[in-house]
Amino acid sequence: MAKDVEYQQLWTGFRQTYNKNYLTPEEEGKHYQIFVSNVDFIDRLNLEHNPRTFFGINQFADMTNQELMSYFNHPDFKKSTPHSHHLHQKRSSPRIGSAAIPDSVDWREKGAVTPIGNQGQCGSSPYWSAVVSMEGAWAIAGHPLVNLSVQQIDDCSNDEGNYGCDGGEMTSSFEYIIKSGGAENAQDYPYTAVDGTCHFDAQKIIAKFSSYKVITAGDEAALTEALSIVPVATAVNAADPPFQFYQSGIYDSSTCNQPPCHGIGIVGYGSNAQGDYYILKNTWGTTWGMGGYMLLARNKGNMCSVATDATYIVV
Repeated sequence: MAKDVEYQQLWTGFRQTYNKNYLTPEEEGKHYQIFVSNVDFIDRLNLEHNPRTFFGINQFADMTNQELMSYFNHPDFKKSTPHSHHLHQKRSSPRIGSAAIPDSVDWREKGAVTPIGNQGQCGSSPYWSAVVSMEGAWAIAGHPLVNLSVQQIDDCSNDEGNYGCDGGEMTSSFEYIIKSGGAENAQDYPYTAVDGTCHFDAQKIIAKFSSYKVITAGDEAALTEALSIVPVATAVNAADPPFQFYQSGIYDSSTCNQPPCHGIGIVGYGSNAQGDYYILKNTWGTTWGMGGYMLLARNKGNMCSVATDATYIVV
């Protein structure tokens, strides 16, 4: 009985915190049962992973993992789209000696990362991921940090192999931006989380890029080296069930070795007492993870396929 009271108290707090409303008592009852199951799952995860990783109730606690993936239209990262010609692609090659690579880099501290966004119910994560690298590269090149338009890529890059809210690739996004001449800012071309008609205005371009580089698949050393130069666009296996409830610490999951399905940015790397990590910038709002960020285990066999499809843009 005490456990039932605890569930009810957590449920009441959850609904108030995230403004959850349901159309019918039956729907509420269904989501309450999912919530109870998820609370038990979170408790088991914390027993298993603390103090390295912490999990907690967030805005997704009334969803099954399958519902969450459907909500974000995952897998929205689509590999090897047929129309992508990769005209501006360059293979990544070492640019600095490994001895010169710093032990840690956090591009947030260097003024090259914009605030956390929220993709909503649109499979646009590859475009958000691409924009993380674009914004970082532009700022590092000496320009003001500015939010670049994700919606421009969503609406306008079908010819390069993207599918709007049905997903796409970071490389196809870079192809489009380079071919079109550049990116507008998010204020002029705001994000809507739905597919729209392309209304790109070349007169409003505020950031231009010359090429992009694809990091050798699975090569974490090359990924870390690239991150010492610029934020990187990649994709991970966000369908790994514990990923849904990540709260803090280094994410290190034995079940996260599936192919990537979700575009995400990497804005740094480092190490602490718990191990080596990458700093991931997600697009699920600030109430997921560490204010929207995740520390993902680094040098642990390509955790969550983080280095499988990594790429970055060049000004």
